[in-house]
Amino acid sequence: EAKTLIAQAAADNHTRAAWELGNLGGFGALGAAELVEGNVYYKQCADAGDAYCALAYGRNLFYGRGVAQDRKTGLTLMLRAAALGHTYAMNELGYIFLYGKGEPVNVERGLRFYEAGTEREDIYSLNNLGLVYLRGVGRRADPAKALVYFTRAASGGHPYAPTNLGRMARDGIGGPPDLAAAARWFELAAERGDYWGALDRAGMEPDGAVAAKFL
Repeated sequence: EAKTLIAQAAADNHTRAAWELGNLGGFGALGAAELVEGNVYYKQCADAGDAYCALAYGRNLFYGRGVAQDRKTGLTLMLRAAALGHTYAMNELGYIFLYGKGEPVNVERGLRFYEAGTEREDIYSLNNLGLVYLRGVGRRADPAKALVYFTRAASGGHPYAPTNLGRMARDGIGGPPDLAAAARWFELAAERGDYWGALDRAGMEPDGAVAAKFL
C-alpha cells in the first residue's frame, strides 16, 4: 500500500517520491534488492533536477551499480548534487578525488569537498577530515586537528567518530593514553551500532562476561 501511494505521488511529478521508490527498489525494502528498477526512478527525478536523485543515480552510474557504467555522466550528476548543497555528494566527491577512486588523484579538490561539508556541520565530512589529519593524507598528520574534527562529528551523532576517538585515547595519539576515556568512546560507538567500536571495547576488557557482551 505504501509503495502504491508513493508511486501515485511520483506519477504526479513529486521528485522526492521518485527518490523514495528508487530506495525501495535499490535497498530491497519490499523484497529482493533490485538496483535496475531503483535506477529507473533515480533517473526520473535526477532528470527533474533533484539533488538526492542526482547523487543516487550519479553514484550508481559512476560505479556501474545496476546500470552500465558511465563515469563521466555519473561524475557530472554528483557535481550537480554537490553544487545544490547535498553534503553526501560532497563526501563522495571528496573520497573520489582525494584517494583517486575512478578519477586521477586531486588532493586539493578532494579536500575542498570535505571542507565544504564541514562548513555545513555535516558529521560525515567532519569525520572524514579527522581521518585526513589522523593519517596524514594530503596534509601533514596533525592529531590535535583530528581530535577536534572527530569530537565535532561524535557530538553530532556520527556512529564511527567515537571509535576513532577511542583509538586515539587508547593508543596515546595526541596525548597520554587514557584507557577509561577509550572505553567510554568505544561503548558510545557500540551503542550507535558501530561493530568496530564494540570489538575494540571487547578487546580491552579483562572481564570475560563483559567482553562477551561486546563481542
